[in-house]
Amino acid sequence: MTETLDDILIWYAEAGVDVALVDEAINRFEESEGHFAASRTRAMSPQASGGGTSTQNRSALPAQGQRTAQPVAPKSVYGTTANSQALPNGVKEAIAAAKRAAEGAGNLTELRLAIQSFEHCDLRFAAKATIVDAGKPAASLMLITDAPGAEDDENGVPISGLAQELLGRILHAVHLDLADVTLVPVIPWRSAGRAPSAEEVLICRPFLMRHIALHGPSVVVSLGGTATSAVLNTNKAITNLRGRLQEVVLHGETITVLPTFHPAQLLKNPSLKRLAWKDWQKLPTALASARDQTVGRAGTPPMG
Repeated sequence: MTETLDDILIWYAEAGVDVALVDEAINRFEESEGHFAASRTRAMSPQASGGGTSTQNRSALPAQGQRTAQPVAPKSVYGTTANSQALPNGVKEAIAAAKRAAEGAGNLTELRLAIQSFEHCDLRFAAKATIVDAGKPAASLMLITDAPGAEDDENGVPISGLAQELLGRILHAVHLDLADVTLVPVIPWRSAGRAPSAEEVLICRPFLMRHIALHGPSVVVSLGGTATSAVLNTNKAITNLRGRLQEVVLHGETITVLPTFHPAQLLKNPSLKRLAWKDWQKLPTALASARDQTVGRAGTPPMG
């Protein structure tokens, strides 16, 4: 069976290998050979015949288990202040333009027009469709999907095909319907043949967060790593965040976020379905809790 790069990365993530410490893999065999060669040289040196190892030789040898390469901090991709300052000027200008356009939208209709006329993300010029949202306009549940794929771009919807069918079955299992939710892609345009870059996600993120703020859902489910990283503004892997309810505050309103795998990931790696089902089982309680909090803020006691 041929494994794709996604399959291998997911396998590593499930095993807890989700942070790169060095740029290149360390050859432990070569390291051991160097250590033993140094030991043999030390044993045959004139100092060895005198009954000891010189301080100079001892300091030159690596300590047992010491790495020859120094760890480096994992690169930030989703918008810390330091990372934003390191971005190319063109990307900074595109992000600033997206923020101005998003903040200038007073409602969802204006936001859709702002996205459709935005020309600072090159993805739009190769995509067939600008996909802003789909589904029920005022739904209390919003699903954030990863960037549109080829089939999604062709159909002009955030999710389609087998992935959409599986999502529908999952929602039905927790007593919900696909027609009763709002679907929003993390990026409005397809990134043909690859995942969207960190810069492309940063450029489009102001539109996503403004969409959430204007819509005001009770709960957001982020489907996949790219969507989750953008919504929560984090570099953590989806395997570390899935199933853990988070909170995002937008304009003073607290919105619950439930990260989980994208249905396309479940189709590629069915072994993840068991974990995903555990995540989705938390959704009805999260929706009920958010509903009770909304009623409580309105000053009316919740119906018991």
